[in-house]
Amino acid sequence: MNKYETKLLEMSNPEKGKSLDEYCYSPPDTCDLCSESLTDCAFFIDGAVRGSLSWANMCPKCFSTRGESIRWGKGQLYMKLPDGAWVLSAGFAPVNIEEDEDW
Repeated sequence: MNKYETKLLEMSNPEKGKSLDEYCYSPPDTCDLCSESLTDCAFFIDGAVRGSLSWANMCPKCFSTRGESIRWGKGQLYMKLPDGAWVLSAGFAPVNIEEDEDW
């Protein structure tokens, strides 16, 4: 695990994603920003690109320099499980809309 993935691991809660049955069933093969294969990555982020109106599937390294944040409405963090499935591990939807301070 590299330094970018180690930082993401600290905010990751894959057990919550499993309990909510939140999986990425059609995961990307590569990072949209650098084209790196995500096969050997422990995480990928589906999120907003900083300073842009664009969203991208990002590898941990690209997210560290170009990603907006991990939270509802900004970016979702997916963690690869030992069986190869990708589970949502951060950036969950709020339980009710009042919990999201941006609304």
